[in-house]
Amino acid sequence: MPPKAKFSSPEQTKLANALRSAFEAGRIGPNVEELLDSVQGPGWKERRAYNKLPFETVVEHLRAYGAEFGHTAVPADYRTVDGFALGRWVLNVRTGRNGTGFRRLPDHEVAVLEGLPGWSWDRRVVRSDEARLITA
Repeated sequence: MPPKAKFSSPEQTKLANALRSAFEAGRIGPNVEELLDSVQGPGWKERRAYNKLPFETVVEHLRAYGAEFGHTAVPADYRTVDGFALGRWVLNVRTGRNGTGFRRLPDHEVAVLEGLPGWSWDRRVVRSDEARLITA
């Protein structure tokens, strides 16, 4: 997967994200695709598609992480071996559930996550449990 372009300011990042979303929704024309290719590199479409994995696939990644590390307090910058931004996904889901983020799940997906060993909507609770296990 091609590397993601780095922007020099949060405003540039927000603008690029808004343009990508508008392009994907068909609200702006193909000339924007050329612009994004020149700024983000030609792999931006593949990265965007990859980070929109089906929920079941994300849960498989989360189960594998939990099996390897013994918890689901996935660091925000964690990526799976195949490049999926699992940490970012978990962060977005947790903040969405707490009312401050944008990634909200349907009730049946919430139930799946709550059924995972060690899952908590509050990352601090998971980290606290992890610290108790390490010091015990």
